[in-house]
Amino acid sequence: MAGLRLGTLYCADRELLADIARFSPPWSVSAVAQAAGLAALDEPDWAERTRRLVERERPALAEGLEVLGLHVFPGQANYLLVKSERLLWAPLRDRGILLRACANFTGLDERFVRIGLKTETEHAQLLRAMKEVLHG
Repeated sequence: MAGLRLGTLYCADRELLADIARFSPPWSVSAVAQAAGLAALDEPDWAERTRRLVERERPALAEGLEVLGLHVFPGQANYLLVKSERLLWAPLRDRGILLRACANFTGLDERFVRIGLKTETEHAQLLRAMKEVLHG
């Protein structure tokens, strides 16, 4: 679950589980992430819905960003890594749109942002705002 730092592990090897537990921090999952994880158990089709959303929205958003002159890196995750020659995250933040600035990742700088996949409507809003920022 993106943003919550929550994942699952299915493993029948008790020795491996013991090793993982030994090297895991005692508070590796926040209370909010735990609550979200428990709620997700009541939504068994959530993962499939998310997979379909990524499959549908990722190429469409990538194409829209490329039309604006941005470089979109290939991938399959539920976000896009994008490089722009202009700073994007600050002017978009001022318009109420939050992007993940990636300057603190090794090898990246302030020109790189990560964009989480949302709905078609939200992507249209993002693309309109980016067009304003990039092309006036």
